[in-house]
Amino acid sequence: MPDQETDVATFDVSNITTLSVASSVAISGIVLNSGASAYTIAADFSIQGAGIINNSGVTQNFISAQEDIGFGGNATAGDDIVYTNNGEMPLAYGTVFAERANAGSATFINKEDSADLRLAFMLFRDTTSAANSTIINQSGDTYRAVTEFQDHASAGNSSITLEQGLRLISTTTQRAAPPHLSRMAGKFIL
Repeated sequence: MPDQETDVATFDVSNITTLSVASSVAISGIVLNSGASAYTIAADFSIQGAGIINNSGVTQNFISAQEDIGFGGNATAGDDIVYTNNGEMPLAYGTVFAERANAGSATFINKEDSADLRLAFMLFRDTTSAANSTIINQSGDTYRAVTEFQDHASAGNSSITLEQGLRLISTTTQRAAPPHLSRMAGKFIL
């Protein structure tokens, strides 16, 4: 199992397609080779290298285990990948993009709170971009999913959906709304 900042996790065809990583890891990247199986991976990780490269031809699924999924440096979240953020333990950040990282054309589903977890929080900071991603913030019972843009971060050409009672916060110098913002009684704060 890759677990060093210079390691790259590589996936091919396998009969075991549901994986769970018990502790958070920092790696350089993840490559899903051509013809790789469709995986569902539950993990908390940070990537500082190229990011996630999906050459498999099928949609891949990553689920935050209970803490953070982070992208830094020039890392990209990739293409044809669905990230599900089920909410965080108290004091965790959720899905974070830092430095020059971008969300690629991935889909992010930020879920509401549950009995043991708080809201799903997604943060773009520094000079990151939501790029061509699809971001869906779902509503919950008490806490609601939040997507926030800080510093010089950009929404890029992303499509962002806010379900009832949700917030999209921008404290960035890039004060334009994303081109595809869907509000279902949500709140957009510039």
